[in-house]
Amino acid sequence: MPQSIVDSPLPTKKPTPRKAEAPFNREDADFIIRTSDKVDFYVHRLIISLGSGLFEGMLALPQPQGTDLKQPFVDVVEDSNTMDAFLRFLYPVQDPAISTFKLLRSVIEAGRKYDAPQILAEMQKVLAHKQFFSGDPVRVFAIACLFNMEELAQDAAIEAVVTGRVLIGHKCEDLDDIPAASYHRLLQLNKRPVSKVKGKAATVDPSKIGPFCGRAVLPHPPPIFTTRRPPQEVASEFALAPASHPPDLVLKTNDDHSFLVHEVIIRFASPSLLSNLSPVDTVGQSSNDIPDTPKIPTYIIPEPADVTRVLLKWCYPSSPSPPAITGKRYLDILRATRKYSFYKAEADLRSTWDRYMISAPLEFFFAAAQWGWQEEAQACARELIDTKDDLADIEKLYTSEMETITADVYRSLLSYVDRCSAAASARMKTGQIPTLPLPPASVRNSALFTGDRQVLPLSTHCDFSLEKPVLYLEELLHAVRRKPSTLMVIDMARGRPVQTGPAGAKFLVALCRASTGSDTTERVMEWGMKFLEGYGNRLKDALSEVTLELPPARCAAS
Repeated sequence: MPQSIVDSPLPTKKPTPRKAEAPFNREDADFIIRTSDKVDFYVHRLIISLGSGLFEGMLALPQPQGTDLKQPFVDVVEDSNTMDAFLRFLYPVQDPAISTFKLLRSVIEAGRKYDAPQILAEMQKVLAHKQFFSGDPVRVFAIACLFNMEELAQDAAIEAVVTGRVLIGHKCEDLDDIPAASYHRLLQLNKRPVSKVKGKAATVDPSKIGPFCGRAVLPHPPPIFTTRRPPQEVASEFALAPASHPPDLVLKTNDDHSFLVHEVIIRFASPSLLSNLSPVDTVGQSSNDIPDTPKIPTYIIPEPADVTRVLLKWCYPSSPSPPAITGKRYLDILRATRKYSFYKAEADLRSTWDRYMISAPLEFFFAAAQWGWQEEAQACARELIDTKDDLADIEKLYTSEMETITADVYRSLLSYVDRCSAAASARMKTGQIPTLPLPPASVRNSALFTGDRQVLPLSTHCDFSLEKPVLYLEELLHAVRRKPSTLMVIDMARGRPVQTGPAGAKFLVALCRASTGSDTTERVMEWGMKFLEGYGNRLKDALSEVTLELPPARCAAS
């Protein structure tokens, strides 16, 4: 029987490089730049060395053995469109036309990468041109922030605010790439009143907002003075071991505390701790060292003593697990467990996330987002909603983590908050509240009904419409729109009797005033509470369907 023949794939033919358009195809060129799409730019070393610090340094190095000295070349990651524009700005020829934001940004990136200040200056002029500046000031703002063009970023931010272009749902890749703090400051500027003076262009005052491109100058916290513990006391926590197994390692913290530990325990608890630390001279006999100890290897750990102490307690089987920690140090310790692969400690800490998260939900949100912890990040977002009286206050919040994480993560939080608000305030009919009993006659005859007032006598539920709610019901919807939480309607906490929230209390008062007839206030209130309880459950279901759309976390460009 003949054997089956499996056809092997044909080898992929590599594209043949082609020459660039004039003037980068001259035979008198002495160097070739080959782009990612295999276009060869024939250039002159003198010109590119004068315009680019990186090329100057690279061309000054001796060429590797085997290089074609007549026409040496270098491969670059830029495509031919970017490199063509880049070189035309360097050469004494007519400047190229930059017609898209994508090309503009790629040329700026090349200018920064190749240390070409002339390119950066020219590109800033292009970015400030009316074509871009007036066409999409938000994107101009974003690119200016990415490349540290503070004056242009401020001008673009003012233009965006004055022309009403600052929208949370604004689709812009460049905006997603800037630091979250830069976008936060744009939102703060957007909240300020626009000044309109006759005969002058409208403007908005950017003072005291902080730099858009760099870190805000924050007031320094008061210094924390701690008394250094005696070395013997520090060592005793982890040095208590049988005489046959004395400590054989010292961990020295950044605040100059020393911990005597056992290498075998450390390596079991963390496979990467010691490989990530810097070894120093072995401990000797001096006033700063632990007395009466032999010389043993010492490693410098960049964490402070209170963080290191907790990490080590997780390592030693004789230590309580998990050790007691403070809310202020929770994230610092958790970061250290992830940094050094303390898997058990990380799992224990993650299980207590909700307990500590409530102390600083915004800071915890960015930490969870950075680690890709979807469930924990959404819990933080919900906590922010539940603890703020008005959603608008969330945009005012700031934490230093926003300086180093990209704006797309921050924008995902604001988008989630907006979508919760929309879900909470969506119109619904009382038919969607299946447990709602037939209302008293005085309620049925009140202004609460806006649709068909005819209700069958044997009906077990109320089917009147909330599509066009009257004033006091509109106030209830407005309240949950500002704070999309069941707490605004009714408190359904475990172990507590059902209680109305602040908006629900106003609804009950208005309901009693609007009701007519012989029904008692108690009967009207009883139905009103049933309505609020059903509405609260329906609201809870609606909010549970809103999911945080968390993008992959990235570090913002510095």
